[in-house]
Amino acid sequence: MSQPTTSRHSSTPLQKTDSRCFGGDRTRMEDDLKRVSLEGRTYSWTGNRWIDIDTFNSPPAITVKALDAILLSRLKEEDERVTDLQQLLDRARDAKAQTQYSRAEGLARRTLQLYPGNLWAVTVLCSCLRTTGKPDEALKESAPYEKESYPPLIVTRAAALCDLGRWEEAKIEISRVLSFEKKNDVWRYSEPLRVINRIKSARPDLFRER
Repeated sequence: MSQPTTSRHSSTPLQKTDSRCFGGDRTRMEDDLKRVSLEGRTYSWTGNRWIDIDTFNSPPAITVKALDAILLSRLKEEDERVTDLQQLLDRARDAKAQTQYSRAEGLARRTLQLYPGNLWAVTVLCSCLRTTGKPDEALKESAPYEKESYPPLIVTRAAALCDLGRWEEAKIEISRVLSFEKKNDVWRYSEPLRVINRIKSARPDLFRER
């Protein structure tokens, strides 16, 4: 899912904050955040795996699990101090990409608290709830925005309807996306097509000519 920074009723990207303004202090802070000492060893998170900073070897699975928990706790604590919209959205995107769904959900909720109605945050929240087995809640949280013409959210809501076996409603929802022109990189064609194929597989009769 592409991740534009948007206001509630616009898909126009906002100006991204220049991270250079934080200088070397922020870089050092991020490095410290991703470095964890455990049982006499120090490990560093590379972005996709943990390594022992002395041996450059990957730790065993049980150690990785403990390190993940420590890092997640640190990240959530730092998330609570972030107020910039672009940074919140970037962190939510990264958390979701790393399957930190509870954290991504928290960031989406925090974004909506600070910037009510941000449609990308609603989409992330809906997607995380679906992924963690709560499609009913995903639909409930996104219900106030169900009339919005924001393709990523529509696709996510359609997928949630599929999760619940509400195929007719899912087809109606996803049909809205097909009527939109691709004006920019707000969404990818593969995402609505994946939902359409899922509906066709379960209810091919919905696509037969009458």
